[in-house]
Amino acid sequence: MMSLVAIIVGAVLGAVWNGEFGALIGALFGWLLARSFRLEQQIAGLRRSVEALQAARVAVDAISLPPLTLRGRSEPIGLYCIPFKGRIDTR
Repeated sequence: MMSLVAIIVGAVLGAVWNGEFGALIGALFGWLLARSFRLEQQIAGLRRSVEALQAARVAVDAISLPPLTLRGRSEPIGLYCIPFKGRIDTR
């Protein structure tokens, strides 16, 4: 909705300024402004999410295992094991 309003306002202002070509340029400029504003809000939300995840970081006692080399890969794959504190019944 905000994009549509920005396009219409840009088109009207551009038409007043320079006719049909100005309306086209104004509409494009209004769309770009609305899009950049929306992207800025999304980036701010993502930053808040990352900060919340970093604040809630949990330490894991992972044990590093020897790297595994697979056929067809040039680099070995790093492996880690997270020990489980209880017993697991596999029956």
